[in-house]
Amino acid sequence: WRDEFFRNHVDVLSGTDFLENRIATLFVYLNDCEAGGETRFLSLPSQRSLEYAVGEKVCCLSTGRDVDGEGDYPGVIRAVLEDGSVDVDFDDGDEVARVPRSAVRAYETLEVKPAQGMGVLFF
Repeated sequence: WRDEFFRNHVDVLSGTDFLENRIATLFVYLNDCEAGGETRFLSLPSQRSLEYAVGEKVCCLSTGRDVDGEGDYPGVIRAVLEDGSVDVDFDDGDEVARVPRSAVRAYETLEVKPAQGMGVLFF
């Protein structure tokens, strides 16, 4: 459908207390798309080492809200504090202060363009 999309989210199993609890995700594209239709993975693990510098792209394990607590969210470091923690501005407009370095990581993105009959399996 036109102008329909999923916002950035994390697929988890309900009622679990741990992160990364999904066993696998399978996408099967049923149609080709002339325009749009891509699936964007916004926070894939990266081998890149963090510099912990203002403006650096990071993923953060929580937005600091009680309703969160699963998955991680892409954003940028807004400030590096004297105690080593960082303030993060998330791509969706949220922000959180005083995030310990252990709760941020480097990430990469991937965009998959649909093609009829194509399947993508992630573990």
